[in-house]
Amino acid sequence: MEAHRVPSCSFAGDESSLLEAMRERRPGAQAAFFERYARPVARTITRVLGPDLERDDVCQEAFAAALTSLHLL
Repeated sequence: MEAHRVPSCSFAGDESSLLEAMRERRPGAQAAFFERYARPVARTITRVLGPDLERDDVCQEAFAAALTSLHLL
């Protein structure tokens, strides 16, 4: 997965701080979430699917599902 560079956000703290910022829809919170977890998610997807050409699409779907499920956390 090609890493998309976003400016570092002020959510360098723990996961609960980032989650709170995302729930409050603070600017940059979603970008910080993606920046923090994109590589580990992509690695996991690659381990499961192999070098699949649709890996980026699956990763995007995973993040979309996570963002729409914030209220469940």
